[in-house]
Amino acid sequence: MADNSDPLDEDDKPYEGGWSKGACRNDVKATGYDEGDISRDFVLPDQFGDNVSLHDFCDRSVLLIFSAFW
Repeated sequence: MADNSDPLDEDDKPYEGGWSKGACRNDVKATGYDEGDISRDFVLPDQFGDNVSLHDFCDRSVLLIFSAFW
């Protein structure tokens, strides 16, 4: 199984953005929204147009940068 992708799911492929998917990504359970808690999973498009799930990177630190321009 390449980079912990699911061979039975045609949409689940190795992430081409340079980071491998974590093996624990399907085992992560949300615990809340306080510091130190595990956030609920969500999916966003990356700079390459691939949809990336937060829990795909379960064994790594994730820095989210977002902003709004009014």
